[in-house]
Amino acid sequence: MGRPTGEHDAQWTGPRLGRRELLRRTAGSAVVGGLALAACGPVKSRPSVQAPVVTITFQPYFGAIGQGQVNSAVKLAQQALEQYSSQGGSKGIRIQVAVFPGTDSNISAMTAGGGADVVYDYHYAPYIEAGVIAPLEDFVKEFGVDESIWSAGQIAVYKQNGHLYAVPAYMGTVCYALNLSVFDAVGVSYPTADWTYKDFVTLCTQLTGTANGQLRYGGMLYQWNNMIDGSRWIFNAFGGSLMNADGTQSTLDTPGSLAAGDYMFKQLYWPKICTTRSVGNYQALFQQGLIAMRTLGTWEIFTAAVAYQDNVKWDILPFPLWPAGRTTFSTDDFWAVNQQSKHLKEAAEVAIWASSSPYWNRFNMELQLLSPARVDMWDEWATTVQKVAPPLHGKALNWYGDAAQKGYALAPLYYKYNDPQCETAVGNIIYQLYTQQLTSVSQAFAEADKQVDAIIQQGAQQAAASSSSAAGSSSSSSASSSAASSSSGAASSSSSG
Repeated sequence: MGRPTGEHDAQWTGPRLGRRELLRRTAGSAVVGGLALAACGPVKSRPSVQAPVVTITFQPYFGAIGQGQVNSAVKLAQQALEQYSSQGGSKGIRIQVAVFPGTDSNISAMTAGGGADVVYDYHYAPYIEAGVIAPLEDFVKEFGVDESIWSAGQIAVYKQNGHLYAVPAYMGTVCYALNLSVFDAVGVSYPTADWTYKDFVTLCTQLTGTANGQLRYGGMLYQWNNMIDGSRWIFNAFGGSLMNADGTQSTLDTPGSLAAGDYMFKQLYWPKICTTRSVGNYQALFQQGLIAMRTLGTWEIFTAAVAYQDNVKWDILPFPLWPAGRTTFSTDDFWAVNQQSKHLKEAAEVAIWASSSPYWNRFNMELQLLSPARVDMWDEWATTVQKVAPPLHGKALNWYGDAAQKGYALAPLYYKYNDPQCETAVGNIIYQLYTQQLTSVSQAFAEADKQVDAIIQQGAQQAAASSSSAAGSSSSSSASSSAASSSSGAASSSSSG
């Protein structure tokens, strides 16, 4: 594989889709999520390749196509990797595809000395707290990769204590999808890209109603009602924050965050003109006209293209302009290297290559319309997915790349200590507000700060005690070793005398 990027990147052309293939199953193709994908062409007359030196087990991301088609995707991914290797790209490293088994299973396997060499996930904190992933910054430098090819916001999440522990698996951003048929039916003008958070409330109010005897929500926020994944952007949108910069203090009970809370609950959720992603099958509800404006992440573009075809009149807009300017959500899905890997350098090379290589980014663009890890490939992504999926022709996909390239797509942050417990505490408060078990945003956010800060303090004390114990153990071990060495030396002198 050599350096993670190289001349072989330009030699791969992946599966192509056309309108006919999108609408029906094509014989001889792998069918993923209803889209017929022509497999990567077999490499004819493969040149002789030196026997692999090591085999690296690698977990790709297959979330964009749905669990039902993972096996087909695995086969195509393995074929693409073998084709790359046969063209001289891997220089003796064989990459074996493994399916992501879930966070807990991943960490348990790694803690026990097993697991994949290159692991994928979308929740970073548990791996750091478990101490199972290896620093990558020296490998990034060794392989000549400039960090500026990635989103600065994503990379900042992966850094801790002066080390870089992961690289992006891809970067997903979020825009709004508008069901224009609902606008037409209600007689409301379509908003434009300069719409504001006030316009969003007005539109949600106008579009909320009933359709075929069922409640129709005007809009949807990315916010979940029982967890805080994806919540950072809404607090920053009003000049607030979920936590301080190093994740050691909750900052909900501050003016900007309180303003965000008032907006969410008092203007959108409590009047029941806006729902959350937890409403159920929001894709189907949007298709049926029961949600007029839904959030749509790039990882959902594939399923949207399959579901909506030409049967839904819809388009894309960026998130509204907020009091603090443009902002939206960004994924932080990552690849990290198992600290227990027997081939640490080779595993690091594969992870960094997959993240930085145009080859692997292009493969995923065409296999699952997945947005790139590299910031400079967003324009190519928009062009590619519109070629690959005809239902996306004419859609304003440029706004996804705009959020990535201009840096206003914000990745989740993590609490430094006891992150899962902190998230549960905040999530419970948000849920109680959403369901109006709590009716004062300021009191609820103050209580959230109190609970989270106590959990963080406990975690910090536990970490300090653990560090002190480890240092003591190391010192004791060193002293015992020294004493044993002296004793051995004395016995040796006595014997020789």
